[in-house]
Amino acid sequence: MLTAHFSPAVSARPEPLPAGVEERHLPIHTLSGEYKRWADRLLALFKGLAVDGIEWSLKLQPSGLTANRFLLGLQRENLSRLDFKRMPAELAMPPAIWSAVLRELPQAEALYIAFEPTESAFSYRLYVEPPAVPLALRRQGVGFQACGYKWDPRAGGAGVVTRYREQVLDSREAFGAAMESLLAGVSHDGMRSFSRALLSQACAQADPAGFLVMAADETGSARDSCTVTFTGTSLSVQAWVPELIRLAEGAALPVGDVMAAFVADDPRDVRSLAFGRARDGEEFVTFYYG
Repeated sequence: MLTAHFSPAVSARPEPLPAGVEERHLPIHTLSGEYKRWADRLLALFKGLAVDGIEWSLKLQPSGLTANRFLLGLQRENLSRLDFKRMPAELAMPPAIWSAVLRELPQAEALYIAFEPTESAFSYRLYVEPPAVPLALRRQGVGFQACGYKWDPRAGGAGVVTRYREQVLDSREAFGAAMESLLAGVSHDGMRSFSRALLSQACAQADPAGFLVMAADETGSARDSCTVTFTGTSLSVQAWVPELIRLAEGAALPVGDVMAAFVADDPRDVRSLAFGRARDGEEFVTFYYG
């Protein structure tokens, strides 16, 4: 059984561990200095709560590698645990973003809040998961749509809004054709090969018609990317660390940062893969695990 360690520890758990199963504790992040203080402000909102999900990610671009990205989630039935009165001030949330979140919360199926550090800046990200789309609409190819909100708590301003649109791919053939079309637009050989290999292994383990495929774009930016969330797979993080190291080496990125993101005998699984172009037009691959 894997649990996360909040530093100080959060011990809330709905039921005891099964007999003979050892509890594993992993740090949410290993940041220091100002970045640590702002990351811990987010964690403090969840102190004493049993979150419904924790996900980490590693983002690789030719210009750099970003580790210590993490996301916490709560399902609809547990949203009342959060102190929403504290949230806007603690996270220095732009008023326009807070107003948008308040409009979406009554229908929310889940809420996710993330911290994303880079070499030159950091930001918070917040996602409100909308209700499921009725089956009749899905049969017409209409998936759900959502917004992600991103802001630097030190910068002020309105932040950035990313729009996500589900691509309904209801067969293995449709999924394969869509992925090959998207991968054809990735010019970086290492990123394209890595993405194709991970998608291929995921498809070998489960029917990709059950995967969640989200296209992302932003008004006024070059953002054009896709995120695939795997369902029904068991993709070991350990098995993919060597591939991540090779990808980093091929892009002249710091291999040590890749190795530092994981632990020996890492028990986590690969959850999602994102690839495409960031808002500045640079190609990227993001490896999500938890």
